[in-house]
Amino acid sequence: MIYKNDISSCKRVGIIFTCVMLGIMLVGLAFYPLYYSYKDSLYSWFESFKPETLESFGINLNNYYNITAYYSFLMTLILIASALFASYLGFYLILSDRKNNAYSFYSYKPINESQIIKQKIASGLTILLISTVIYHIISTLAILIFKKEAVRVWEIFEINSSIFLLELVFYLVGMIVAFFVKKSRTFIIPSIFIILVFEAMNIVERIFKLKFLKYLNPFSYFNITDIVNEGKYQYRFIIVTAFIVFFLYFFIKGLYESHTEKNKA
Repeated sequence: MIYKNDISSCKRVGIIFTCVMLGIMLVGLAFYPLYYSYKDSLYSWFESFKPETLESFGINLNNYYNITAYYSFLMTLILIASALFASYLGFYLILSDRKNNAYSFYSYKPINESQIIKQKIASGLTILLISTVIYHIISTLAILIFKKEAVRVWEIFEINSSIFLLELVFYLVGMIVAFFVKKSRTFIIPSIFIILVFEAMNIVERIFKLKFLKYLNPFSYFNITDIVNEGKYQYRFIIVTAFIVFFLYFFIKGLYESHTEKNKA
């Protein structure tokens, strides 16, 4: 029941954010034919930059005009939108219980705290997965429509998979932050704050070349330009992501159980 109720309450949020991500993608790809027609002029312009500058932006002059390389530029905005979506969802699922005084309701049901939080986490993951599948289908079709040269569908799948993997981390981070927020009139402001913190970390890492920050910042785990330029993930970050997701999952379970006991008391 909790699983179905949470999916129902989050459905509207899922639709809105999925439409936002699709809007960014479709508007961006609509400009690709114009971008491609000026590829020679762009090549000359890119050549005026230092190789280090091009590398920092993930620009490879061997395939900068390819639609997957162009798509990787768009993914910067799409990943930010998806991270905001995921952190908002996690924040909402935890804080809405407190606002609706759901703890007293749960106390009358034959269900323990562990089962409650498992169902809540599963409901959010279901929303994120459905959103990602819808986005992947539409974005793949759009890329195949707008492409000027051959593209590898598997490469598009790898790029789009980064959305869900990134969302996993931000979804659980959003849940954790919700436990420590006493009052909030809106769920979006704390979610934006989470994104700004990690984006600031990303900027600091790039400016000062502090490589250790890559392992603390989910935005660094799935560098889309690496997939385009090298044709594969940096698999060490998938391992790091898996470790972080499992750690956050058990941490959230512990937090939820302790908070539920306090509210019951």
